[in-house]
Amino acid sequence: MAEPPRPVREFHRHHNQIALLNENVRGGTEYSNIIRFLRNSRICFAISENIHHVQEFNEDFWHTAQIVDDSIEATIHGSRIVITEAVIRAALRFGRKFPKD
Repeated sequence: MAEPPRPVREFHRHHNQIALLNENVRGGTEYSNIIRFLRNSRICFAISENIHHVQEFNEDFWHTAQIVDDSIEATIHGSRIVITEAVIRAALRFGRKFPKD
């Protein structure tokens, strides 16, 4: 049986944005409870760290990414990469693993 066509994943310039977790910016006091919660959460690094990335690499990823079993496989600048849950947890410093529902 033929495999169904895979959806086309497009790069959007709004991908890979970071959060500014500062109450002292204009309008920040309105969200102070949320900001404090996020600063103390285990995802703080993942959403607020300003990492250097190359837009061209992001575009390559979004155009070639496929879900294979429990991982994401993509080709970036001719190099095949495999992203697993363990890789994401380590890179984003998520901490301990919670049991699946």
